[in-house]
This record gives sequence, C-alpha cells and structure tokens, in this order.
Amino acid sequence: MVSNRLPGQVDESTREFSRRGLMKLVGAAGAGLGLGSHDLGGVKPVAAATSSPTIIDDFEDGGLSEYEADPNNSDVDMSGVNVTSSQPKNGSLSLEIDAVEAEFISTSGLNAYPAAGDTFRVWIRTTGGVDETNFTYGVQSHTDRYFVRLSEVNDRVALYRYENDSSTQLSESDSGFSLSPDTWYQIEIDWQTDGTHTVTVYDDTKTQVTQTSATDTTWNSGGIGFDAYIYSSGTKVWYDYAVIGDDSGNGGESSGGLIEGFEHNDLSDYYSFDRGASGASIVNSPVDGGSYALELSGTTTEMINTASLDGYSQLDGYPQPGDTFSYHFRTPDAAGSANFTYGVQDHENRYYISTDFDEDEFYLFTYKSGNSTHLGGESGITYETGVWYEVEITWATDGTHTARLIHPSNGEIASGTMSDSTFTSKGIGFDAYLSSGESVYFDHVTSGLLQKLGMFEDGLDGWTTNGDHQLTQVSESAEPGGVTQGSFGLDVQTGTSLAQIENTQRFQNADCLGAPYLVADVDSSTTQRRISIWSLDTTGVMGVQLRSPPSSDSPSGHRDTQRGICLPWRTLHSIILSGSSSSAILATSHQTPTSITPGSSGSIIFDSPTAPLSTRHVR
Repeated sequence: MVSNRLPGQVDESTREFSRRGLMKLVGAAGAGLGLGSHDLGGVKPVAAATSSPTIIDDFEDGGLSEYEADPNNSDVDMSGVNVTSSQPKNGSLSLEIDAVEAEFISTSGLNAYPAAGDTFRVWIRTTGGVDETNFTYGVQSHTDRYFVRLSEVNDRVALYRYENDSSTQLSESDSGFSLSPDTWYQIEIDWQTDGTHTVTVYDDTKTQVTQTSATDTTWNSGGIGFDAYIYSSGTKVWYDYAVIGDDSGNGGESSGGLIEGFEHNDLSDYYSFDRGASGASIVNSPVDGGSYALELSGTTTEMINTASLDGYSQLDGYPQPGDTFSYHFRTPDAAGSANFTYGVQDHENRYYISTDFDEDEFYLFTYKSGNSTHLGGESGITYETGVWYEVEITWATDGTHTARLIHPSNGEIASGTMSDSTFTSKGIGFDAYLSSGESVYFDHVTSGLLQKLGMFEDGLDGWTTNGDHQLTQVSESAEPGGVTQGSFGLDVQTGTSLAQIENTQRFQNADCLGAPYLVADVDSSTTQRRISIWSLDTTGVMGVQLRSPPSSDSPSGHRDTQRGICLPWRTLHSIILSGSSSSAILATSHQTPTSITPGSSGSIIFDSPTAPLSTRHVR
C-alpha cells in the first residue's frame, strides 16, 4: 500500500463528511424503547413478539448435565462426547463428538427451547469426512423428534421426522452446492406455526449455501439434541452457540461482539504480512481491555486476516455492510501514520481509515489494485500521546462509510464519510508507516453497534399496533419511495386516532445511556404530508424535522425518504404515528403526546429501524 501522506491541497469536493455524520446514521431507534406498560393519553401499549437472541446452549458452563444419552441404543458411546476448548465458534468452549456413535437429548435444564413460531440457529463444523450428524429439535423423547441431518462427504442436507423409532424424510437438498471440512456452517431453522419447517445453511460469512423446507405439524414444541454416527479415528463434529432469534455477532445481525483483542497471543497463525512482519508483536502493555494488544514499531508493516485466507486461523466474525464497528489505537510519540483496514479481499484490495500523526489527518480511503483514493475525512487534528482513541465506522448497505474519531475525554473530534460499494465482508488488517523509534498500538476491535429492529423481509418482525390502525408488509415495487433497504417495508395504515407501533423486545439490547438515538426511514409521500420525528423527555418536546412534503413534480417512486436524528431522550416507550402534520413522534413513559392531535387516516411507510449498541462498553 502506498503512503497515505497526500501531497498538496485536499480536494474539498471529495470531503463529504460532518462531525455529526454518524449521529445522523446511527442515531435512532433505540435506546431503551418500550419499557413496561404505560398509558400515553389513551394510547394503550400492545404486546410484542420476542426476537432478540436467546441462548439455548453455548456450552460455556463446561458440562452436559442437561443432556441424556439414549439408554435403549446399545451402540451409543458417550466417551467421545465432551465440551472442549479446541474449536470454539463463540466464546471459549464448544461441544465435540469424536469418532463415536452418539445420541443425546435435552428436554429440561437449558436456558430455552425452540417452538413453532421461532427461528433458531446452531453452528456446526466437521473434520475427517463426516457422513451423518444430526441436530434434533421438537424433542418429545429419544424416539419422537425432528432432526436436520448434515452430510459433509455427500454434500447433503435433509430434514426428517423421527416418530415411534422410525425415520421419515420430509425434504432434502443434495445438489448445486458443496460442504467443506474444517469449516463452520450455521444451520438456521424457521419453524412456522402452520407447520412449515425451512432449513437454511450458511457459511461463515453468512452466505447462503443451500435451503430445504417441508410442512409437518406432528409437534409444535420440545427439546433439542445432537446425534453423530462417526467411527474413524480423526473424524469429529463440533457444535456451538445454539440460539433462538438473531445470531448476534456470529454470522447474523449485529451485536457488539469482539472481533479481535489479540488474546490469542499469536500473529503468525492469524495474519498474512505483505511487509514488515519484524515490526509487529503482541504486547501486554499498554492494553485497552484484556491482557494483550498489537504493537507495530520502527518500520512499514502491512498485515491482514480474511475469511478466505488459506492456512491462517480466522477471527470471530468480520465487519460487513450494515454493521457499525470500532477499533482502538494509541501512539506514544504522535509520529508516523497508521491504518485500520476492513472489507479486505487481499493485500491490494480493501478499505482503510488513516490516522496520520505527522500530517494531523483523519482520512477514509479505498485501495483497489494497489492504488489508494482519498474520499473523505478531516485535517488539522492534534493527536495526543499515551491516549487510547476509538474509531467508530458505520458501513451502510448502500455503500456509505462514516467514521468518527473519538477522544476518551473530549468525545468526537473528527469524522468523515465516503461512498463505495466495491467490497463486502472478508477481513480486517493493520498498517503502520513508522521510522526507527516510532510505534503505534491497536486493540479491541468490535462489531455490531446497530441493533436491527426490523427489516420486514419475512413479515412484521414482531411489530404490533393499537386501535383502528393496521400494519402490513409492503413491497418495494408497491412503494419504491418508502422501502429503502431490502425488498419490503412496514406500511402503517393509520386510522383517525393516534397510532402506536411497538416492539419492546427488539429494543432490549439497545444502549440507552451510551447512544440514545433513533434511526428509521419514514415516508408519507403517498399522502403528501410533512413528516417529523420527535423525542419527548421530562423537559418537554424536542425534535428535528426529517423532510418536507415531496413537490408536485417529483417523479413517481422518487426515494425522498430520509434517515432522521433525534435529540437525546431518557426512558423511551414506543413510536407514535399520526395522520396529522406531525406524523411520527417518540414518546416517553413520563409524558403524553399532547402537542399533536389526531388527524385524517392515511398510510406511512416505515423501514429499517435500528438502535445503536455502544461497543465502548463491551469487554
């Protein structure tokens, strides 16, 4: 990578940023919305469906006391079944089945069990040529249950009903894809209340591998279990992180998970160096959480870790479009420059954030085929020595990249924005351009600031309403101006009273104190009305208008929906929509929305609500 010290004057036309840029992107739907039931001027709260991730079993307790082996199968050998630290997907432990026939179930004692109406997930990894291993659910007993069978050697995924000790295949997928050993795959099961079972397999980058589905209503709840039929030495199966709901930070939606903290204390197994390996080391001081940090010193160093890099250990997930993530750095002498890279395809294709201590710059770059292009950022920054700075990056699905430079005491001191959609998630990396005696430290790379509150691709995502109002899923083809991400949005068809939409469970992981802001796309172009988004707290009404009504000459389907920013609030309760000129507000449990009045009926499109989760508090 070429030096990021840019000669001459910066082209102001490329500097699309503001110090409030991230607030406008990450601000919003979140912090603590929906706490309990409160009367908001006659608008009654309504129940919401649970959609935040609930751990079934992550094996972090180190034992299997909640499980029972099949006592009626004399071939079952549990001696090869253990909880191990050799191949964890999430956390430090996972379930290992080593060269034995094993069948075991749990119907009580775990944190939760899936039921019809749930979407649940589990990670699986095989080695040595595994033909048959099963994840079972809806377990009534050892002889009555559903199971998903994965055959790595035959590239096959199948769904079965096992009833009265007899198996019936319900569906299978065995063509058009391949399964690889020594690779983590995620099995996702969408178990609908009408008896539809949809099994989807994803790879470690959340790319769909295959899918199969069937309908069966024999059972609608039950326990879980694991089977394996492997007999050759060196043949093993690992399972980890079984959850109900979004698999946060582990191939699913964002959660604030740790990507890299250097606690592995091993660079050679994890990083490929384009240059300067001698200048890289893991040190135990200074650190920003944990026991270790990365030090780059005295030379030019460029190093990467990607999901597709053969021969290297992978990290626990990588940033991808739709994520907000952060890293921390520190310089003892404020000399030289350093980069954090992401969206890494290889050494010559990636994005990077440059912190130039000599030139007092904070810039965003693309790096394509070995050529750097500066697209945003700020100069005139004074970097302090001996301070752990945080950089937060929001990588939007439309290709917008927004970064904030945060001082631990002074808050945001710089920001920048660029737009590029060339790369998607594959890896991260670190660069430094230093002279003898100069050094920089990196630590604590985390991902998942944004809690997704609904994408509406599969329905209403647990959102509900009150009174004479209706919620429906609306397609992009029907409302191109309102559906901003994916193929569907939420159509709020308001009646003549105040309309409340609520989803308390989707907000339970939002960071109320660290990032009290709401982001959502709201559009009322179908009714030509002004849209405002408000927050209320104990001091009264505050708000920032999102947009004026579209002009009469706006083209059909024009995307005039905007992301909004709210001022900070305290205890949020729900989102209130009205047919009046103030069409969208947020209300707290302390106040009633007396500043607006019910209006005429109409339709408001609501899409992509997200709530920020502050990674600064994740350790």
